[in-house]
Amino acid sequence: METCNYDMEVARMDEDTALKAAAQKCVGGSIPFASAINICKFCKRIINNKGSLIAHQKCCKLNPNRIKFKHSPLAGKKKGCTSWNKGLTKASDIRVKKIADKLNFLRNNNLIRIGGGKASNPEKELQRKLKISNTMKNNPNAGGYRKGSGRGKKGWYKGYFCDSQWELAFVIYHLDHNISFERNKNKFKYIYKNVERRYIPDFILNNKYIEIKSFKSELTECKIKAVDKTIEVWYYDEMKFIFDYIEQQYNKCINHIFELYD
Repeated sequence: METCNYDMEVARMDEDTALKAAAQKCVGGSIPFASAINICKFCKRIINNKGSLIAHQKCCKLNPNRIKFKHSPLAGKKKGCTSWNKGLTKASDIRVKKIADKLNFLRNNNLIRIGGGKASNPEKELQRKLKISNTMKNNPNAGGYRKGSGRGKKGWYKGYFCDSQWELAFVIYHLDHNISFERNKNKFKYIYKNVERRYIPDFILNNKYIEIKSFKSELTECKIKAVDKTIEVWYYDEMKFIFDYIEQQYNKCINHIFELYD
């Protein structure tokens, strides 16, 4: 409900005085006189329009017969309540299906952009990426090894977090044979496609860095050159003896090593 600002003394004037006050407010032309003269008959409050006046008078605190609107029992207690669509799917609920169909239509026709955090156009998106990049470069705590990064099947094995099945096989073999190793957390700066990045080799074994890769790439070569210490890249040929051991000892082929996670 939209109302005019008024002084508390004016609100308690008789109706004639309030009308004069309302007229004075209209002199500057900020409030149309026709709307300013809508005054509550109980509290003498100046209301902007007829509809708001009727609604106000029904629940005016000075109205002896005022209507008290009941609040919902859940008002103010929404936090922690179960949402209406919890557990529902497009297949089980027509309301969810209608919402999903509408969103898909809008998204497919580029009428709305859902999620992703991307900017509205390529130019702004580039600015957004550069801003994030500069922020990370200036943050001394940015970068480093992060559990769960990458696309491999991840999990824990005897206190070691592995980012892929190949890393899991490496950990299992060396633990079973009591060979000391550790997860590497040292990082090295390198430049790829004119962008400065940071590289963290996988393990340290016998004072050497070990990088485990399933395939060769230009990016991997660029990373290796950035390391100023001894580093070995273990591809399939270097890992084969470990895969053979896992298959003989645990009866798990290369594609099912993840089943050995804790």
